Amino acid sequence: MDENELQTRCEALGPREAADRLAEHDPALASRVLQRLRPDLAQDILTALPAAFLRRVLQATPQDTAARWKLGASYPDDSVGSLMEAPAGEFHPDDTVAGAIEILRELTKHQLVTYCFVTAEDG
Repeated sequence: MDENELQTRCEALGPREAADRLAEHDPALASRVLQRLRPDLAQDILTALPAAFLRRVLQATPQDTAARWKLGASYPDDSVGSLMEAPAGEFHPDDTVAGAIEILRELTKHQLVTYCFVTAEDG
């Protein structure tokens, strides 16, 4: 099963079933699929992954993304922090408008983007 098919399946399943499906695959593939999902869905699936597999997925994930996922998991379910999502439209000052538009075209197929942020090189 390729990355696109696995993403489509995960989007159609509940978090527990999607976690079970991802756990059948390589952690690097699971990480790439999770990065393509809506942040709230990815966080729900991450919570449902078996602990050992989750550790391997986080090791296969870019450091900044893994840090966001860990932060999201640190908030209690009944807290405001658990409702927060990382900004989806985040661009660097040297990104072109054409490049940003192309990214946004793909991004808005999967999630609502209300604001875009231009950030400095150091985040």
